[in-house]
Amino acid sequence: MEVLDHIWSLERQQRDMALVLIWEWWTARNKANAGEQVRSTDNICYAIRQHIQDFSQAVVQAKQGTNPAKETWQRPHADFVKINFDAAFYADTGQGAWGCVFRTDQGQFLAAKAGFMQHISAPLHAEAMACLRATEASAVFGLHRVVLESDSKVLVEALNSDAYDRATIGVLLRDTRSVCHANFESFSFNFCKRDCNKVAHELAAFGFRAGAADLSWIEQVPDFVSVLVASDSAARV
Repeated sequence: MEVLDHIWSLERQQRDMALVLIWEWWTARNKANAGEQVRSTDNICYAIRQHIQDFSQAVVQAKQGTNPAKETWQRPHADFVKINFDAAFYADTGQGAWGCVFRTDQGQFLAAKAGFMQHISAPLHAEAMACLRATEASAVFGLHRVVLESDSKVLVEALNSDAYDRATIGVLLRDTRSVCHANFESFSFNFCKRDCNKVAHELAAFGFRAGAADLSWIEQVPDFVSVLVASDSAARV
């Protein structure tokens, strides 16, 4: 009881994190006792932060009303190219996929890529791999000013700090930053809502279904995301 009393005395953010931690720890323990794969510390930490993010967004939406206005994809500043990327992860097989889309400051489609991944350990691992693939592709395309955008707030925070550099995905984060510093005049890692990242999400899903390591579409929008790309292009600056 003293532990619970102490948790309830914490500030809201700390209290929420502690409660989610207990829930995730209890769930991971039960699954391990049932013979399922033991989850890594990074996996549990990612799940905690993701739950907190989802809960915070739900609270904001509830305050805005039952039908809050959806956010739309925003074009980058002049002379920049925005690269939205996303990942898919399937815990039961350790497989995943990535997808990314390149668009100009006028919302014009430049290219898209997608691919299948194996030996993926956690959602954050998949997101970090997707970011590295998108960054490497940006360098190959010869881009100079880029905005790399993801709907994973945890990943964006990790890329913009050294908080996860000692974690399992640390090498992927450092590699991503190294590619950026070596190839781009200017770059940033930005967070966006899921509604603004639908094209990349569909590309990642297609990458998994296709089972190919690297797929590319240059200047020709893939049919399966054409409606989403057109909708994003109509968004205001």
